[in-house]
Order: sequence, then C-alpha cells, then structure tokens
Amino acid sequence: MGVFSPDVPKNYPNPPYDRPDATVLTNHWAALASGLGGRNWVGNDDFRMWPAGDAAAPAYYTLNGSGATIARTGTGLGDTKRKVGDFAAKVTAAAAVASLTQKLIPSGASWTRLQELLAPGDSVSDFVFGVWLWASALDVVTAWLWDGSAYSYPTYKLSPAGVLSECDTYHPGDSGWWWLMGRRPIVSGASELTLGFQAAAGASLYVGASCVLYGTAFPFNHQPCELEPLRILFPLQGDLDLISTPFSTIGGVRVYADKPWIITETHLATVVGPTGQALIVDVNKNGSSMYSTRPQIAAGSTVGEREPEGTYANRCLARGDYLTADLDQKGSSVDGEDLTVQVRGRAYIRPQDRHLAPAEVGA
Repeated sequence: MGVFSPDVPKNYPNPPYDRPDATVLTNHWAALASGLGGRNWVGNDDFRMWPAGDAAAPAYYTLNGSGATIARTGTGLGDTKRKVGDFAAKVTAAAAVASLTQKLIPSGASWTRLQELLAPGDSVSDFVFGVWLWASALDVVTAWLWDGSAYSYPTYKLSPAGVLSECDTYHPGDSGWWWLMGRRPIVSGASELTLGFQAAAGASLYVGASCVLYGTAFPFNHQPCELEPLRILFPLQGDLDLISTPFSTIGGVRVYADKPWIITETHLATVVGPTGQALIVDVNKNGSSMYSTRPQIAAGSTVGEREPEGTYANRCLARGDYLTADLDQKGSSVDGEDLTVQVRGRAYIRPQDRHLAPAEVGA
C-alpha cells in the first residue's frame, strides 16, 4: 500500500529491503488525508492565540510544573524562533519537570459521548500525533498522548533534512526542528485524551505546531486545525450629529466569546461619509483597545478598515471575554450617517467540539 505503519517490518516494501523514503511517505500521507478528510483535533495548533498575554499559557493550553515559564516567540519578537505560521511556544522548566498540555477530550460525560471511538470486539481504535519540537539538550524533551491510564511517546522522527528514523522517545537535542510522531491505541480502559509537551527539570523546549488525528497512519506533515470566520456587527443607525463623542459601547452591545477567538480586522462603512475630519472608531477586548492607531473613515470617504496592531493579547479572546466598539470622533462639517462597524476574526473548529459541553470547548 505504501502507507507507513509502525508495524511494517524493516524490509518493507521491496528489494533492496529498505523503508520507503520520506518523500514517498509524505506523498502517501497527503493522499490519505485528502481522501479520508483527516482533521486535526488540536485547537490553536499553530500558537496564534495568546489571550492571557505573551508569558501565560496560550488558548486551549495549560502550563504545568512548579516554577515553569512560557513565552510567545516568533515573528517580530525578541526571540524569533518559530516553525509553522508566525509563532511558537517556548516552555522552560525550573527545578521540576514542566509540561504544556491540551485536554482534547475530557473525562466524564464528554468522553462517554465519544464512545464511538472505541472499535467493536477485540479490535483497537487509534489516535496518531505529530509535533514540531526544538531542543538543545539530549534526552530532556518529548511529547506524549495520555488516555487516562497510559502514555504513548514518539516512536518515529523526521530530521530537519527530512530523513526518517526510529525515535527513542526524546528530541535528539541538536538545536534543530524535528517532527516527532507517535500513536496511542484507544482501549476499553481509556477515560480521556490529553496531548502534552514535556521538558525535564532545568531544560527548555520550543513547540512549533502539532496535530492529533483519528486513525492509524502517521502524519508526516503538519495538518492544520480548521478555522471558521467570525463576523460581528455593531450598527449605529441615523444621523451621527445626534451623538455626542466620545460615545462608548455602540448600541450598548457587548459580544461575548463562546470559545477562543482572534480578531483580524475592523471594517467601517457609512451611508453618508464624514467631512471636515475623519470618523474614528475603537474596538476593545474587555474594555482595553486592540489598536494603537484606531480604525477610521477618512473625510470625504464612506469606508475604512484596519488590522489590530496594539497589545497582541487584546486581539485574542478566551471564552467569556467580550468585545465592544466605541465612536471616538465623527466628521466636523458632516458628521456621517448610518455607521456599521464590522469586526472580523477567526475561531478554531475541532472535530470533537460538537461532543463537548459548552464550557469544555476551548478550556
């Protein structure tokens, strides 16, 4: 078949009895994922959402270990290390082991609703995982899947040059990005599913991205978690000359996030545009602006838009955070009329979310 399995003997598939090379394996994985619609169960797999700030666990994750620290790294930051997308997560252990974990399926009722994952009879259903890890010391950094009773660690790895080899659980510690892969059988004693990245006491690790898929074929490429678009409207109807500025909380509306969101831009439109000076709007997370330079409609225009560029955490919302929009300035000659503020963003869609209780989505 050409689909890689950890159970394939070393003389597979043909003389001269070598394993298929990484290119062949990657091509077969891409075809399999395309045909079966493989979906990543890891939310915030590429570490773009940090609603609690750059030194706190990103959305969907929990930092564990006494004295452990975490940092957002990547594009535009002091530490530019990254692998997939703009950012990575750096975890540093103190005197105790540190880990960054994501509970993919919690125990209890949600796990019960996912009993369809257990194969009938004596057969076994599997989850497979892959993760980009970076470390500078040997045998101190790894990843794992925990099912409530047992751990599974990486068994195969792809080097920075794309060379496939067996894995002794740990990152080789050569200051390179390695793709580590493992498999966790789901058996009758399982009660949850948690993904973790672990550093030994005194060690550091970087996580570039990860994926967990339902199936037996190892992912030889990162498989991004799906994203859905967000469109949030704050309308202010009528002639704006009746509004005194600054006017906070347009429409008196707070829009609460039901799971982690990231805001990507704000679009403004009026039926009658401002003249004399620009119309200026602000968009806030929990009352704090996500802009240094606020979105505006220039005098003589009817539309405008801007991407958030203020404090990064203010454009990332955790479940329970809220958005508001303010009218900070209107035209000085013609105020403007019929303003619509459209806030656009993204949210992750994990395949397990439909089985979870609302408070467990993005927790």
